[in-house]
Amino acid sequence: MRLSLRARAAVAALAVGLAAADAGPSGEQIFSQRTGFAPEWKDLGWGTARRAKPGGPVALDLSDLGGWAVTRPDLSGTFGALSFRMKAPEAWGAFLEIRVDSRRAETFPRVRVVPKYTSPLADGWVQVTVPFSELDPSGAAFDQVVFRAAEQVGSTPVLLDEILLLAQGQGGTSPAVPGGGPRRVQGAVDCSAAGRPISPLIYGVAYPGLGPTRRAPPWGTGATARSWSGSAASRFNWELDNAWNAGSDDFFRNVALRKEGGALAAFVAENRSHAAETILTVPTLGWVARDTSSYAFPVSVFGRQLAAAPDNPDIGNGVRPDGQPLTPGPPARTSVPAPPAFIGRWVKSMADRDAPGHSIRMYILDHEPSLWNFTHRDVHPAPLGYDELLERTVGYAREIRRNDPDAVIAGPAEGSWAAMLFSSADLEGRVDRSAHGNVPLLPWWLGEVDKAEKKLGTRLLDVLDVHWFPQFEGAGVGTLASTEPEMSARRIRSVRSLWDPSYVDESWIDDKVELIPRLRRWIAEFHPDGPVSIALGQWGFGAEDDMSGGLAAAAALGVFAREGVLAAFAAVVPPPESPTFWAFRAYRNFDGRGAHFEERWVPADVGGTLVEAFASRDAAGTRLVVVLLNEDPAGPADLALDVASCGVVRDRRVFVYRGKPSGFEETQVGANSPLQLQLPPYSMTVVELRLSPQR
Repeated sequence: MRLSLRARAAVAALAVGLAAADAGPSGEQIFSQRTGFAPEWKDLGWGTARRAKPGGPVALDLSDLGGWAVTRPDLSGTFGALSFRMKAPEAWGAFLEIRVDSRRAETFPRVRVVPKYTSPLADGWVQVTVPFSELDPSGAAFDQVVFRAAEQVGSTPVLLDEILLLAQGQGGTSPAVPGGGPRRVQGAVDCSAAGRPISPLIYGVAYPGLGPTRRAPPWGTGATARSWSGSAASRFNWELDNAWNAGSDDFFRNVALRKEGGALAAFVAENRSHAAETILTVPTLGWVARDTSSYAFPVSVFGRQLAAAPDNPDIGNGVRPDGQPLTPGPPARTSVPAPPAFIGRWVKSMADRDAPGHSIRMYILDHEPSLWNFTHRDVHPAPLGYDELLERTVGYAREIRRNDPDAVIAGPAEGSWAAMLFSSADLEGRVDRSAHGNVPLLPWWLGEVDKAEKKLGTRLLDVLDVHWFPQFEGAGVGTLASTEPEMSARRIRSVRSLWDPSYVDESWIDDKVELIPRLRRWIAEFHPDGPVSIALGQWGFGAEDDMSGGLAAAAALGVFAREGVLAAFAAVVPPPESPTFWAFRAYRNFDGRGAHFEERWVPADVGGTLVEAFASRDAAGTRLVVVLLNEDPAGPADLALDVASCGVVRDRRVFVYRGKPSGFEETQVGANSPLQLQLPPYSMTVVELRLSPQR
């Protein structure tokens, strides 16, 4: 009998739990119905009806977001996992949230009890095992355990029993305690599922920019697409083909992109020479650079300013010495008007030049318009509101469609969680959202674009494009980031904001983002009349030259494949031979000879803590590639990977990256079934299998 992927994972998890139960001392007992509370542990209560006495399980009424806490004030030591048995109505789903806590000032993650932490038992009970790598990633001292309902549920009692703090090596390995031996992980790949196509555009990178932050060309990463993007692209003058305005990034001055001119033409030609697609940001701001030398705030006109350009003391930064921003002069000082017709002529010139095929794969409607009153306040000092964003979207998208009927149009390229929910007019203290039915900006915009398409009889939007970066302090961009152990662990966890409905973003957001599923729901509700894909026009998780940044990037690329994202562009080209560089190579060229992640997604489940798996296969089903990430900085993992549903393994290759500049190294594995793999701490492993498909 062949078990399903879910069944195999559940059986494997149960087997690991039973092995742990037989492995010796269980750590720290908190409660058992046989004996009640352990002598040192006390019931703290918390305003919820409960029963916690010997002779039966703990019974909690968690309605009205109730909770329960227990404490041992003198608790010490380190632990592998929190384990307990639970019985609750199945219809409530992943309602329970747990955390450890302290009377001190530490803040601990809140962890939702999702299926990966559970194994089925008899009579409706489940075994829950949550590793301390999730509950206490920094290894801080704690003296409380808290259970609470994270969603509204009924008053049916929730039953808990056998509440234990498992010892190290049982149920998980804490990063804080090295040398405990490999943890055992059971995994399975389910090739019986049809598998959706993976868009090759998810392996894209953004334009490398100008000045000291300019990076080496991206081609060593195996990049499949490159976007002409960034704040300065909002002011690119296509008629000059060599001028844009750097905005607040560089003293609001116009700059030349190339000494020889023809910047965009050279960009497109270079992409073509590397078989990479070109994604083009088109200005909707309304103004573009008039030349390559003008600047917005001359000291000779505005007087002394807080800062001036090192190469020209007359180029001010637009801020008075007391820190107050200057009122800008006329936009014509640096710029010329760029109405929709101006952009339409540009699109027509490119479509005519490239007919019958197109060099431009996608047009993106500008760059982070909610920031125009900061990044380009010399020409757009007023904060952008709901209505102006819609007006500009419709006007410019209509011209693009008129001049290139086959164009793929993306927008609005907003750059933050706040900008998806509110306009910059709201962020300036206005009431823009409340004046638009209190609907968050992005879904409102989708709905109004849908109405405009019906009214005009033309399609204005093909791709919903947003940007995503972790928001916690120290996350950083590029190589500028904190790599302290807790920051590194949080960076890797923060990738879950892209997809995980149980993950509460560990930043000022402090909410469940689940970005990609949320965008998909917004599209379905507010723009239902026609397919709209999802793109991340810029993304990054910082610390690109650190292994935490590389693992976060590798996880993000796998999530883009799994979640069906159309396109994604790393905001910064990773430094050559950095961990983030090799994260791209895990999917694009892991053997140095072109071997790559395949074109169809296949479900994979590893069920173990701090291990992730992303699987793919070719259309013929004869090649399977799995990317495995061990996100534990201290502990290796022994993985048994079941690929029986994929066919008979004829040949196998395994490549491991441990953080060395030399990249992936090929290693030997046995012919056992399931595959037995050891994943080193903080590593990326790529498994390539050649198969004879099941008949």
